[in-house]
Amino acid sequence: MSHTSRSSEGEGDGRVINRESSADDGIDGEHVDDVVGSLETDILLENILEAIDAPLVIVDEHGEIIDINTFALEFFETTEDDALGDQPRSLYDDDSEVTALIEQIKRTGREIRDDEETVTVGGETVVVSRTAVPFEDGDRFVGGIEIARDVTEAVRERERKAALESYQQSVIDDLESSLSKLAAGDLTVDPTIEEPDAEFDEIRQIHTAFEAMAADLERAIENIHAVVETTTDISSELVETSQELSTNSEEIAASIQEVGHSSEELADGTQDLTQKSQEATESVSDLSASIEEITATMDEIDTKSETAASLARDGREDGREAVEQIRSAVEATDRITDEVEELEDRMARVNEIIDVIADIADQTNLLALNASIEAANAGESGDGFAVVANEVKSLAEESQESADEIERIIDDVQDRTANVVGGIDEMSGEVANGADAVETVVDALEEIDTAIEETSTSTAEISRTVESQADNVQEVSVVVDDTAELSEEFNATIEQLAAGVEEQSTAMDQVAEMAESLNRLVDDAHDAVDQFKLEADDTAAIDDSE
Repeated sequence: MSHTSRSSEGEGDGRVINRESSADDGIDGEHVDDVVGSLETDILLENILEAIDAPLVIVDEHGEIIDINTFALEFFETTEDDALGDQPRSLYDDDSEVTALIEQIKRTGREIRDDEETVTVGGETVVVSRTAVPFEDGDRFVGGIEIARDVTEAVRERERKAALESYQQSVIDDLESSLSKLAAGDLTVDPTIEEPDAEFDEIRQIHTAFEAMAADLERAIENIHAVVETTTDISSELVETSQELSTNSEEIAASIQEVGHSSEELADGTQDLTQKSQEATESVSDLSASIEEITATMDEIDTKSETAASLARDGREDGREAVEQIRSAVEATDRITDEVEELEDRMARVNEIIDVIADIADQTNLLALNASIEAANAGESGDGFAVVANEVKSLAEESQESADEIERIIDDVQDRTANVVGGIDEMSGEVANGADAVETVVDALEEIDTAIEETSTSTAEISRTVESQADNVQEVSVVVDDTAELSEEFNATIEQLAAGVEEQSTAMDQVAEMAESLNRLVDDAHDAVDQFKLEADDTAAIDDSE
């Protein structure tokens, strides 16, 4: 099938057909039938190509593309004009190392199916499943078809599924191993679930479920471990107790005989106890008085603490007001400094004006001299003018002297102003330092206030403790009174004890027999507990023959 150009107007299917002949060549009826048949074949092929929902190209005997469907144009982001005549592998980005499937099937004559490769298309890395089928005429390769399906998501899903199955199997194997060890009595197993290597929702959900299962298993192991340890401790204690019981039963039997003798001594002791109880009552009274004094002292400390806290707060507020006033004074001195500096500027301007006045006086003096000379030359007619010239000269000289005096005064004022500015600056610095110092004092007062509050809290706690002790003392007093009463009752009980000595002797024989039975039960419990492994270097061996 040879396609050399696009169909022209009237051929709306957009197919590429052979245009080697035209109407001017004198087409006969048979040729027209061939053209119509070829057109129908092209339309059928077009429909087939578009019906395949995957990128597909058809190549000729040279391996060059002669047809391409819409899916391929969209997938490879190309146009039919650019694709036709190129090799299929040219549709991929230049940095893709794509296998030349068409060349392989052309060389071997065998089709290649579902060859997965990671390639780059339009700057995006994707996984494609490529299939290439040769067209042969006898043993000669006349063309072929190549299909490239985007299986990126399918591959990712397959990888996720494989990772999920692998992770599940790994965790299940670990859990089975832990359960097997646990069934064998090994309580040192660690049911911790390992983190999955992959990261996606399904595997994270499985991990969460396994973690919950492992947490339940860990709690069960901890409970069993605690029970076994407790049982071990109890059995050990029972062993010791049974042994002691066996030993003590004999000693108690002997001691019972001594009880009779001791009862008389106890009678004497109860009298001493009664006397001690009276002394304890007196001591409790003294202690109660001391506690009352401590309580009063704590109340006084608390009152003074409140007074000190109030003074500290007042000092802190006064300090803050002083800081604000000092800051205001600093601002005022700054304004005065600005005004003095402005005054210096004005005095400098006055100096300039004085210089101008001095120049005018010099010129006036010179003019007066010239006028005197002219008046002398004029003779008698210039006498009046000479008098005026002399007066002008006198005024010029006085103006010069006044200007000089003003200049000296201004210089002195400027010197004094400079000293004042320096003093104000120095005073501002000292005032600012004073403000900082006052702020430091305010901070210290705040710390003192805090410390006083803590002290007040502590004294309150001490007061509560003392009150509690007072309550305890009252209870002790009650107990002492009760002890005195009990000592009297104890006297009567001693007499009954002597009567029960003989009964205890008989009971101790029965206790000895029970101790032997307890010994046997403890041995059985030890054998059962020893089957569990509680430490890493122990061994477990539960007998499951039952």
